[in-house]
Amino acid sequence: MEILKKTLTFLFIATFTLTTFAQDEAEALDILKKTRNKVETKKIVEISFSYVISYAETEKPEKYEGTFLAKGKKFKLEIDNTITYCNGKTRWVYLPESNEVNISNVEASEEMELEEQFMNDPLSIFRLYEMDFKYRMTGNVDYEGKNVWQIDFMPNDKNKPYFKVRSWIKDDYELMGIRYFQKDATIITMNILDNKADSKHKESEFEFNVADYPDIEIIDLR
Repeated sequence: MEILKKTLTFLFIATFTLTTFAQDEAEALDILKKTRNKVETKKIVEISFSYVISYAETEKPEKYEGTFLAKGKKFKLEIDNTITYCNGKTRWVYLPESNEVNISNVEASEEMELEEQFMNDPLSIFRLYEMDFKYRMTGNVDYEGKNVWQIDFMPNDKNKPYFKVRSWIKDDYELMGIRYFQKDATIITMNILDNKADSKHKESEFEFNVADYPDIEIIDLR
């Protein structure tokens, strides 16, 4: 009888846990889809952000600020004295300090790490749930003075350099921030500082015109 009681208790706890996880996953998916849809229905997305890298062995984190314009697969990304242009087919990485531009074809692959995917497609931060992750709603928390939804992503591939990605989303389906927890104790945090809808920009802003930069060094990797 005692063994039967323990077995029934175990089954009850296991069933309850699985049901709760499934509910948390469904709630997270609904929020993530609505957040992505809100961004993708805009004609042009203009986002400014901060990017902070905290290392376990050093006290002072690295801090950067950047902006990106995006329209589908086209984008212009500025961060750390580097400007990346992309018209959906060709990518130009311009280094103003050395007056150099690297030209390559667009590469999109789920094999890329998350930071590299962001550099190739900034809007990928809104599509994490389509990548190789398990995800779940982990509660309502205070983030930057606002009450937000907190959603955690755990990679199915245990060989990834990170073991968890956490995102925070406001109740109006605006992404507030993302944090990457790496296995070497490095923590990378991206905070969304401003998100402008349908700002007025020209299509030409997604392309780099070499003719505008005399004496520029061109490194063509295509």
